[in-house]
Amino acid sequence: MAVAPGNAADTESDGLMQFPLLTHDDVVNRRRRELRARGENVDLDDNVRHLRHLLPTASSSAQQLGALYQGYGTHYVDLWVGNPPQRQTAVVDTGTSATAFPCSECQNCGQHTDPPFDESKSQSFRVPTCKKDGDKRSCAFGSCADQKCAVAHNFGSGNDASSWAAFEAQDIVYAGGLHDRPIDDQPIEITGTDDDESSPVHAQEFSFPLTFGCQTSASGYFEKQLASGVIGLDRRAQSFWGQMRASQTIHHAQFSLCFVKQYLSGTNA
Repeated sequence: MAVAPGNAADTESDGLMQFPLLTHDDVVNRRRRELRARGENVDLDDNVRHLRHLLPTASSSAQQLGALYQGYGTHYVDLWVGNPPQRQTAVVDTGTSATAFPCSECQNCGQHTDPPFDESKSQSFRVPTCKKDGDKRSCAFGSCADQKCAVAHNFGSGNDASSWAAFEAQDIVYAGGLHDRPIDDQPIEITGTDDDESSPVHAQEFSFPLTFGCQTSASGYFEKQLASGVIGLDRRAQSFWGQMRASQTIHHAQFSLCFVKQYLSGTNA
């Protein structure tokens, strides 16, 4: 795992999965360029400035770049899951390998940026089966229970306890792309000062089959957070980038989180 500061676009080696952190100024300025290109009003008032219409990126040289959003005490990314894709925002977690978010069966899972993933609307969704209860060998994160791979994560204790439970599922996923809609087969014209490396339209080229946790319950922080779920980016092969590598979507077993100065607050993220 490689974590490097600075501008992700400066990295020349291919096969990297990168999430450059974009500041609020970048968000607003880019949104203004989008509106100006469409002939719309570019005067964003205070009621609109919070919108994060970022244009995360992926290049054609197997080096994926996606927007790393700065949240309240967390950083998160956009995941587009299924066919057709549904957006799930996911908190970046380098301490776990499991990617998980609420699915349609999730009970008491709270209100998040995105609604629960509706597996019935995805043509590519599947649930791997297992045979022997308690067997972990056929599961990515958990163990077999009632012919499904059940997985549960618990964090903290007492008043700080948080947890989620899920069953393992598989579907097609890509990270980044357009923030407000999935990339489809319709041509997308990006205008303004951004070069090709800043274009989000290649993100879907980095789609791959991901094994993830389809959450059925959540409590504590996972119930209250704004983002829908979590993306696991630790060193293990089951992590998000590890599964990208196993599917040959990226060429090297490494990724980076790139941080830039937060100009509005004068601090580093």
